[in-house]
Amino acid sequence: MATEHDLKIWPEFFNDVDSGKKPFEVRVNDRDYQEGDKLRLREWNPNTNEYTGRETIKFVTHVLKGGVFGLPDNLAVLGISMYSNSLDALKEFHNDVNNLRDRLREGRDYLMQVHPKDLTVEDALVAFGYNKNGY
Repeated sequence: MATEHDLKIWPEFFNDVDSGKKPFEVRVNDRDYQEGDKLRLREWNPNTNEYTGRETIKFVTHVLKGGVFGLPDNLAVLGISMYSNSLDALKEFHNDVNNLRDRLREGRDYLMQVHPKDLTVEDALVAFGYNKNGY
């Protein structure tokens, strides 16, 4: 069964972990981390000894326990992701695509009321600040 861990993270690491640029954490392995565990990473300022109010949720995707590759026995390298599994990632992507489609349809419908002519999806994209490829 997955465990939720409430952990501190220093400001210089928070943004890279939150954005996914840093997809790992090196931690003292005093909690028996396991794949599937949920990490609640709360930004901690060591200079003021206070939480900043920012936090991010990540899931452990891999645990490399110490004792190999020169990693001290008491440490673990945790592979982390914003998703608990690839199915969650696929579901979120699917929802994002559906939301974009709905937004474009609403934009097209609105533009057709304002300018009653035959508008294409590409016209709606341009009207909402995208190029014709949707970027």
